[in-house]
Amino acid sequence: MTAETQEFTLRAMAENYSEGHQWDHLDSEACVKAADEIKQLRAAQSTSEKRKKASYVGVPAIFELQMACHVLVKAYGASIYHVGSSLERPDWRDVDLAMILDDEAFQREFPNAPLHSASWELDPKWLILTVALSKWLSEKSGVPVDFKFQPRTFANERHSGPRNPIGRYITANPASQEDNADA
Repeated sequence: MTAETQEFTLRAMAENYSEGHQWDHLDSEACVKAADEIKQLRAAQSTSEKRKKASYVGVPAIFELQMACHVLVKAYGASIYHVGSSLERPDWRDVDLAMILDDEAFQREFPNAPLHSASWELDPKWLILTVALSKWLSEKSGVPVDFKFQPRTFANERHSGPRNPIGRYITANPASQEDNADA
């Protein structure tokens, strides 16, 4: 019996009892028990079936981020991922975005930054681009954004949480989109 069918049956039993009716084959104790089971079933459903959102960033902010990140994806030829607390809960502080570059591309972009430790956060070029892009994305979307560049190996080794790609579009004919974009 499905949960919906079970609830319907229990509700009917409880309603019949509350209206002073009894089914021939059920006593009042069974109907009271049915009413209690409805309460328990609803409580279990409300805790186990909470709606999981893809993102807790509101609309249109997430759409603004999508469009702004599209420009960065095209400029760098790398993927940007929405990560962190704004994917998991409604009380997030900022939107975390990570552009994950191939290790070689990261090294070319930030030649003075060490590849396998997070001390690239002290690299002047990394700092300037990260802060500037965080501010630009915040201004575009109206929400606080924490943008960062990361090399792929480091990101894959250290971060196991969910990653949602952002800045990519799905089209019916991707080849024609690229052709039209260059025209």
